[in-house]
Formats: sequence, C-alpha cells, structure tokens
Amino acid sequence: MKIGLLRNNVIIENPEDKIENWIMEGDETEKVLILAAVENKLDLEKIKNEYHRLNEIPFDSERMWMATLHEIRMDALKLPEFVSCQT
Repeated sequence: MKIGLLRNNVIIENPEDKIENWIMEGDETEKVLILAAVENKLDLEKIKNEYHRLNEIPFDSERMWMATLHEIRMDALKLPEFVSCQT
C-alpha cells in the first residue's frame, strides 16, 4: 500500500477536511489507493516526507507501467530506492 501512495499523483484540494468531504483530482485508480491507505491508518504526509520523490517515469499505455525514484529519509541515512508499479 505504501508503494501505491509513493507513485500516486492525486491532488487532495482540501486535506484538512473529513475524508468523506475530500475533493481529489487525478486518476480514479489512484484515488482509490489514497482512500485505502487512509482507511488502513497510513499517514500520507509522513510517508511522503520519509520517501521524497526524486524522479518519475510516467505511465505509458504501451509499456503498461510507471516508476518513481525516491530518497529514503531516516535520520542522516539517505539512499535512493526504486519503486515500480505495473498495472
């Protein structure tokens, strides 16, 4: 589920509101991933801060995949981590 958050490009316009009132822009599948993560008590902001996105290869319908590159932020340790998601 964490990978679904990290590779996610959904924009929540009003994250301070209750989840049922959220206005989200983006892909429907990615919206569902955000909602599933919240329902499973994952902290969206904490995860995005711990795994800062460095780069992205956007989804391509011919390749049928996308990828994102993240930096792991754990104290002074900073290592690149490649996260790939195929659909």
